[in-house]
Amino acid sequence: MTSHMMFRLPFLVFLLCTLILSFRLPARAEDPALRVGVMRARPPLAFRYPDDPQRRLSGLAVDLAEMLNRAMNRDSVFTEGSRDELLSLLAEGKLDYICGLTQPLVPDGAQVQTLTTSFATNRRILVGNSDVYINSEQDYKGRTIALLDDSEKYQPVAESYGAKTIKVHSYQEGFALLTSGKADAFVVPSGEIASYLVMMEQVSGIRLMGMSLERYPTLIVLAPEQNELKTRLSGELVRLEEAGELERLREKWFGRPLIHRPGLWDEYRNAILTGLGGLLLLLFSGLAWTILLRRRIRAVTRSLSRSERRFQALLEASPDAILSVDAGGNLRFANRSAAENLLECEGRSLPALECGGDSLRGLLHDARQKGCTRATFSPGDDKTFEVIAFSAPDGNSDELLSCCIARDVTERRLMEQELIQAERLAVIGKLAAGVAHEINNPLGIVRTNADIMRKLSSDPVVLERLDVLRRNVDRAADITGKLLRLAVPREMETHPLDLAELARESLNFLRPRLKNVELDTAGLAHPLPILGDKSQLEQIIINLLLNGLESMKFRGRLSLEGMTDTDAEGHPTAVLRVRDSGPGIAPEARERVFDLFYTTRSSEGFGIGLFVSRRIAERHGGTLRAESHPEGGAVMVLTLPAAPAPERAD
Repeated sequence: MTSHMMFRLPFLVFLLCTLILSFRLPARAEDPALRVGVMRARPPLAFRYPDDPQRRLSGLAVDLAEMLNRAMNRDSVFTEGSRDELLSLLAEGKLDYICGLTQPLVPDGAQVQTLTTSFATNRRILVGNSDVYINSEQDYKGRTIALLDDSEKYQPVAESYGAKTIKVHSYQEGFALLTSGKADAFVVPSGEIASYLVMMEQVSGIRLMGMSLERYPTLIVLAPEQNELKTRLSGELVRLEEAGELERLREKWFGRPLIHRPGLWDEYRNAILTGLGGLLLLLFSGLAWTILLRRRIRAVTRSLSRSERRFQALLEASPDAILSVDAGGNLRFANRSAAENLLECEGRSLPALECGGDSLRGLLHDARQKGCTRATFSPGDDKTFEVIAFSAPDGNSDELLSCCIARDVTERRLMEQELIQAERLAVIGKLAAGVAHEINNPLGIVRTNADIMRKLSSDPVVLERLDVLRRNVDRAADITGKLLRLAVPREMETHPLDLAELARESLNFLRPRLKNVELDTAGLAHPLPILGDKSQLEQIIINLLLNGLESMKFRGRLSLEGMTDTDAEGHPTAVLRVRDSGPGIAPEARERVFDLFYTTRSSEGFGIGLFVSRRIAERHGGTLRAESHPEGGAVMVLTLPAAPAPERAD
């Protein structure tokens, strides 16, 4: 029983599958047919066989469109026409797409979208005279070339090679010019189309020359709004390519040559002549090689001699003292700096200079034993040298020499002392900030009492005195506030900001001081999105504006310009440039203006504003620098990392 069931099981499975397929749901109603445009009389893309009584439309573009539409379960309705007629019908919505339009036929600026297929045609040269050899565009000079009227993009190329061009309206008109001798060549956008027409119309004497001038992909052209249809067509093209259907279609229409190609000599004569010329040149080169080699050896010898003299001159001119001695302490080499600083002028012998308790001669001896040693010494009261001694072989023998290089580090020591002094000044600055914090309390008490007295008194003289007192209290509070921010900067609160809008808001704070100033904000027309602390960035911009106004005595021209740029690593940045018409900044002071307590306005400033501004810019990941404009005045350049522009709500 079990064996019997096992033999019947495959038959039952087959019967069940047959029943399921027989009773499947009926297919939905077919979609309307797709309207496809193809070029008129363009074999092998689209044409009608003259001996076909039904005059059916054939060609690669027709087969491709039917395959695509059939894959989407749609019928096809074809419309023939010229390029301009098809594009007009597509724009009017009377066509769904155009199939088989080659790339040069799509006008520049046409309001269409294209889909590239794997098929392509080649621009080729046709000749009708067996004595004419035009293999490439370099052979155009002085020749009469026929071009189709839709080859407007190629006409200036042909004329640039010296050709005289004739416009024709069909392939047949171009063939007639060739056979009559009125044109030396006929350059067609598709050698494949020309081949089919020559074969079908049995035109004799016409042949292809040279190789392909240009290769043009065959396109599917759609209206701009046909995005869904483009996506479906693209997917079906990929599927057909993977299934090998497009390759079979390519073999059907492009798979065999239809016109006899030129012979071996015609096609490769330039290469053969070039090879023979190269061989002849090689023979002459071999004959001249010996003479040139001898001249080269003499030139290299002279170059080595000059190089040796140049190296000797570099050693002599080096500010570092360089010398070498042999095992017996005899001097082998010493440059001018060594003679002036390490050796006595008479006898050029080694002096007994102290070097960490050892003489220089002892230092060279240690270098021979240890390989390398370092030390510092001062041969006089005004100079300090850093010495490195090492052993090295003599270039002319195997003898081991002891060498010494000494560098004058006097200026570096002075700079180190200045750095120590700067650190001390920094400590003093922090101490001053602490004192400023303590001063804020009595200043607040003075300001409060001045406000109370101003409310209690109506005497104009007293009120004027109280106003003077309040202004000076505010000034003192501003100074102490700057000192406090210098010592203990507050935490940043970053938000999305527009640097250009922030600059315009900062100008509003200074409107009373801009009465006699010509203000130019045309360069702030575009937004500059950034991330930062609004109050701190406002402090930078106000400092820059005040510095510019004070430098030109609140009279002149003040310009603000914003732009986007990239830093050295290619990251986007927002840049704000503040330019005044003042006296400008001297080159030696362009960096010093950002030093703490440095000012160019004598007693009118404290040298804190720009220092604090640069620190705020650096905390935001940006930079602040000073420039001088060629036409006069100073330019302060604030650069901050740009933030992505906020998305606009629809």
